[in-house]
Order: sequence, then C-alpha cells, then structure tokens
Amino acid sequence: MIKKLHKSLAGFFAVLMLVGALMPVAVFGQSFTPNFVELPTSTSGRVIDIIDVDSIIVQTPYGEALVRLIGVAPNNTGNSIEFLSNQIMGQMVGLSADPNVSSFGRWNLRYVFLQSRNINIELVLSGYAQTNENHSHASLFSQFQAAQSVSQLAGLGDWANDLRRPHIIRSADRININTATNAQMVQQLGITTAVAQNIVTHRNSAVFQTLADISFVTNFTREMYSQNRHRMGVNTNINTAVELELLSLGMTQAQARSVIASRVDNGTFTNIQQLRDRNLISQALFNNIQHFIAVDDVYEVDFSRPNFRANINTASQAQLTRAGATAAQANAIIQQRNIMPLRNTGDLLAHTSFAIANINALSDNMRALTNINTAPRSEIESLFGRFNMTAAQINTTTNNIMNHRDNVSNFGNIQQLIPHLPTNFALSNIEPFIYVGEMPATPVRINVNRATVNQLVSVGVPQATAQQIVNHNGRNNGWLLPTNLPVIIQNLPFVVRNNLTLRTNINTATSEELSALDSNMSNEIIQRIIAYREDQPFGNVLQLRDLLDTFNQRALYNRIERFLIVR
Repeated sequence: MIKKLHKSLAGFFAVLMLVGALMPVAVFGQSFTPNFVELPTSTSGRVIDIIDVDSIIVQTPYGEALVRLIGVAPNNTGNSIEFLSNQIMGQMVGLSADPNVSSFGRWNLRYVFLQSRNINIELVLSGYAQTNENHSHASLFSQFQAAQSVSQLAGLGDWANDLRRPHIIRSADRININTATNAQMVQQLGITTAVAQNIVTHRNSAVFQTLADISFVTNFTREMYSQNRHRMGVNTNINTAVELELLSLGMTQAQARSVIASRVDNGTFTNIQQLRDRNLISQALFNNIQHFIAVDDVYEVDFSRPNFRANINTASQAQLTRAGATAAQANAIIQQRNIMPLRNTGDLLAHTSFAIANINALSDNMRALTNINTAPRSEIESLFGRFNMTAAQINTTTNNIMNHRDNVSNFGNIQQLIPHLPTNFALSNIEPFIYVGEMPATPVRINVNRATVNQLVSVGVPQATAQQIVNHNGRNNGWLLPTNLPVIIQNLPFVVRNNLTLRTNINTATSEELSALDSNMSNEIIQRIIAYREDQPFGNVLQLRDLLDTFNQRALYNRIERFLIVR
C-alpha cells in the first residue's frame, strides 16, 4: 500500500470499529470482512504497512494483524509517519502486550520492539509522537512521560517547530541577563527571587558569554531555558532595543526614551561611544555596560582582557597569575597539566579542588587552545612560558610571530611557525595547543577510569599497560585526580596521555569518548545525548540521569556518574 492512503485507511478502520468491531460491511454490493487476526501476548512479524504513527499492519505467523502502539498518540504530521516508516517498514519486529492495557476489537495494543529497541518509547523520545494519556494505566507510562519531557524541552522532532527558535529574537519583553536586576528577571522570566539571585551570583564571577551559559546557573532548569530563550540576551543592540531591554541595562526610563528618540532624530548609532557623545547616559553607566552593548546584533560577549590572556597548558606561573589565577591556583594548574593536558578550564573541576566560581573567573582570560592568527600578544607569549626560555627569547619569538601575521600574512598552517621559533625549540612542544582557522574538532579522548583494554590500546596505550590499568582500577573506583594516577600512566608518552581523561565532559565528548564510558552506552543512547546537548548544554549531570531513565538505564548512570562533568 502507498503512503498517501494512510490517512484514509486510518479513517476507514476507525469507522469499522464504530460500526461494531469490524463486523461485516458492504463493499461494492458484496459482504466483506477484513481478515485481521487477534494476536497472542507475545509474537513477532514483519511490518507491511504504516497507517499512522500509532497504527501499523504486521504480517505474523497468525496472519495480518492490526497493531496499535501502546502509549503513543499521533502528532498529526507527515514527519511522524515518515520517521516511523524509516525505522520499521519491512522490518521484523517483536510485539508484546501490556498486562494493564486491553486490546479492543481487532486492534492489538502492543509494544513494538526492533531488536532491543522499544519503538513506542523512541517515537515519543524522538519528538515524533506524543504520550497517549488514555494509556496512563500502562506499566511503562512513567517512561513515556519522561521521554516526552526530554523531547519537548530539547526541541526534538516535531517539537522543534515550537522550541528551536533563534537564540536571539527581537522581543518586546527581552532583557539583558548580564545587567538586569533581580526584580526584572523575576518579572520577565517568571523565575523565583532565589533563581534570579543565582544568576547574579554566577555573573559576578564570570559574565554570560553566550546564552547557553545560563544553563550552568544553579536551579535554572532546562524548562526555564526553553521557555525564556527568546526573552534573554547577553548583548544588547542599542539600535533596535526597545525600552524594556534598555531599562535592563540599568538606564532610567527617561534615559531609555532619550536613546530611542536619538535614533530617530540623529540617526542610528555607528558606535557605542555615541551614547556618551550625545549625552544620553552617564560615564559611570557607560563603563558598567560597555561590554554588553553593540550597534548590531551580537550573540556572544568577549569579556577577556587582551593584555592578560594565557594558554592554560603552556603559560608560566607568572603568566597564569597575570591572567587572574592566584599563586596557589597557578601551581595547581601546572602540577595537573604536567600529568594530563587540560582541554578547557572546566577540566580544572576534575583535576584540582577548584570551585565553580574559580572556573568561571578564570575562563575569561585562559584558553586551552590558541589561534596563532588572532590571539593577543599576551597569549602568544604564554605559549612559551613553561619552557626553558629567557624573557628576551620569549619577547623575540613573540615579535617574530606578531610581525609575520600583522605585516606579511596570516599563518596558513602551524608548520609555518617553525622559521620564527628559536633553533633549539621544537614545534611539537606547543603543537597540541595551537591552531589556525576554525577551532579544531574535539579530539578523541577516552576515560582512563572506564575504558576497556581495547579502547586504551586504540589511543596508544601499550597492551600490557592497558591490561594493568584495567586490572588496577576495576572500572569502579578509578582515579579522580591526575596526582593519584599510578606511575604506569604518568610515565606514558605525552602524546598518549593527551588522549586520556579522568572525567568525561558530556557536553563536549565525542561519540567514541561516550562509548568508552560503559558497555551499555549504546549508539542509540549516544545519539540521544548528542541531540539533547545540541539544543542547549547539560546544566548538570542529573539531566543525564533523567535522559538515561527513559532508556531504563539508571544502573548505567550510577556506574559512571562520578566520572562525569558538564563544564
């Protein structure tokens, strides 16, 4: 049968049920009884037609059967049928009844399994169906509810039309979350005073550089983000902002209205300094908001101080303190990176006793990777801080690099640095921490606490050492600090240690790294994690727990939780 008949077939069967559970009806003057069978509690068969996202026809050993999917309600879109068809059309599937859900007429209410996959739950989790509230007595109903919560909040499938709005939408009720007061956030975002204060506390240690950063605020839930993403911004376009958004910058009502009037009378602002030149706001207010305003739409804030930037993997202690670390923090960073390189400042949560506030404060001025074509002088200098170079050598090398890129051309690849380095300095010293052009893709790293022998070998660990590691950590207790690592790991070559991690960042981990966490980390789960974080990052590891619950994998979460981070 062809897809264009699906809807008519669905209507046809519905009429037949209303007439009397498929009693004989007249078709072209003849008596016709559809030959659909009632199924036993558990069987299998091949899907031969998709009527709707909740209704299929299966060829079974007992004959053709009409099957309704337990827990599934249509979203009434063609996308849903196409998604289901791509999953199971022509496939052999298992059909299982629920003791709490009765079939009716010739409709067999069943869970549909493709190998070990529960297709009913996957449809809801993928956003291509809704939970059927009429099946609230089903034994798996709570899983359907959890699946719908995940798909709706993440904007998956057909929920995307409702939730996947651009990160910044011009809106009459939009506010700048880097500058808004508690009261403004409570009123406009519908959050509690306590959550608003958490936002203020967070931004006091580090500004929100992108809108997604608010996901890491304590008690700011995924639902809050989805509901308010169009009401929040990190940077305000003073040429288009309405009065409310200007008020959230700290302007008085009179100042906000003067700014709007000035746009009409004097033309659009060509630079933010014109707010002062036109005497629209005070110098003090301008100083407070200058990093959070622009004359066009800007969706990211760079709050770093160019003269104080440093590469966290290569800077000296003095350069790290110049970038904002205390002497003790700088020493801790150096101690940890000597054993295992840092991928980002978030890794410090796993590698040291740094608190979230410390990480936020350091993130503005520290980088784990340096773009040699765009980095400020201070960051270029920091590339050579950890090596045995004099201040004069660092200055000369930095001048060579800066002069080339500023007066000759950008570097096309990192090998072009070689003529500008001291003759006794190997490019390999800094190669893992520099790049040109686009930020490189996240390298494949695996969690040394959870990886199998084969996975360790795949990233360069010798077979015998890999076996020792697995035997030592038992894949349960593990190591949480680099300084706790046994000598067999600390003595591995740098290029191998660079492929290992102690905790896995679920917001940035590759599929290979996620796979190495546990043998039960299936491809389906991995893809769902990646889809989930694409819309907005995991704000905490409990959100992963909720997602894994939809797969009945709480035990998996319990095994890996202590080896995860989200920053």
